[in-house]
Amino acid sequence: MKLPEPIDLTAKVHMLKERLDSLAPADQEFVNAMAGRLEQGERPCSAELLRVKDMKVPGEAPFVDSILREGTVTALREDQDKVIWRYMPLEQLLFLLSTGTLHFSPLSCMKDTSEGQLPERAFEQTKATLPPHFSQPGASIDADTMTKLAIAYRQRDACISCWYMDDSDNIAMWSEYAPRDGVAIRTTVGRLHSSLGGCCDTNIHIARVTYYEPDEEELYVDDAYFGSLFIKHAEGFRHEKEFRALAYRANNGRGVNIPVASNVLIESLVLSPDLPYWAVPFLTQLIITLGFAGRVERSSAIPSKTKLDTAGLIAGLRRGQAISSGWYDANRYDNVRDAIETLITTIQKSGVD
Repeated sequence: MKLPEPIDLTAKVHMLKERLDSLAPADQEFVNAMAGRLEQGERPCSAELLRVKDMKVPGEAPFVDSILREGTVTALREDQDKVIWRYMPLEQLLFLLSTGTLHFSPLSCMKDTSEGQLPERAFEQTKATLPPHFSQPGASIDADTMTKLAIAYRQRDACISCWYMDDSDNIAMWSEYAPRDGVAIRTTVGRLHSSLGGCCDTNIHIARVTYYEPDEEELYVDDAYFGSLFIKHAEGFRHEKEFRALAYRANNGRGVNIPVASNVLIESLVLSPDLPYWAVPFLTQLIITLGFAGRVERSSAIPSKTKLDTAGLIAGLRRGQAISSGWYDANRYDNVRDAIETLITTIQKSGVD
């Protein structure tokens, strides 16, 4: 995530001193003292730096931090109005609506096995920061092993929710992440930020992913060393235009479920272009039953050539029902199971295909 530019402390103190008459008496005294200390080459303490940063220079526009914070969630202010999409199988949407949580998967479960790994130089830099006893002959755990363990813990405990950033949906994303009876959440960065910020006790950072080519890796080694998980090699992934939410929390390797205000998060729901038109009202009714009151529509993207018939749709619902049974507590699973069973019965009785 890009950080705001640091302030020029000396320049700001001089600007404040030039407008001394417009400051409160206590601020006048502080600015005079700071100017004198800076002229003598003294280094201010962190509290003084923060006070200078927060002071408004009379006549100038107030400083606007490029990092927007809401609760425990941080994002770049410039991204707030960007449209993002979350493609998912139908059962994942049912999980979100029925539990009021958004699932974050650990890096160790990603198809890209390089997620969370360190380039060679970053690996060596990290290893060099370990206490000296890891490099002593006869150490029970040597420095290489300890560094690899740290990376493994990082891949387990760093959990992400991946989104596609673009104004319109994308057929390649449908095919890869939400085929056949899948669904996509259409929203904005600001909505994602706000939906997590009011109900979460875990620090979450959300930002777009930066992609780099193989010959650019050295430019990003320092980012990798300092722990950035918002950089990714471009080959095979640039087309995903990923926007990522990152929650770092110890877990059992299956990820974490983060509370989310779904009515804030979801601007609209878009159903797979592979769904036949007759199926749209059936799935819409199921979604409404689980509490979503917003707009539901079918994607206008070109569908695949394989037709989804009644048997295929019901099989997909059964498959999702089986997969999701391990995600819910008993009461919530009963509600979802009953809603799906009612939908399947309705489809079977309708005679459509």
